[in-house]
Amino acid sequence: MAERRHPLRFVWHMDADGRFGVGSDEFIELAGPHTSAAFGRPWSEIAAELKLDPTNQVVRAVASQETWSGIVVPWPVDDSTELLPIELSGLPVFDATADFAAIAASASAATSTASNQLARRAATSR
Repeated sequence: MAERRHPLRFVWHMDADGRFGVGSDEFIELAGPHTSAAFGRPWSEIAAELKLDPTNQVVRAVASQETWSGIVVPWPVDDSTELLPIELSGLPVFDATADFAAIAASASAATSTASNQLARRAATSR
């Protein structure tokens, strides 16, 4: 796999009940099947299981119902001891009655780390 020139960027979302989802096959492949199996569950469960947010920065940012960015979480990758620094940003979405409905969000992973992990995963899956 060629070295990535730009960070791995992907979208993610969280509904009003806190269920976290990822809209990127590339990130799902990078994280691996075990880690990705947690997606679709509440963020609090995922963060506790994967040790993503020990100081609850993401929880506080979501609870603020404000736009936020720059929160870096150490994301585990299956079959590796390396933690991939993922920078999260979020934009609150409100329904027609101005009630909080979801977080529409984006994230990015460090360029060389993501490239190296994807290359290793591709090589071992052959």
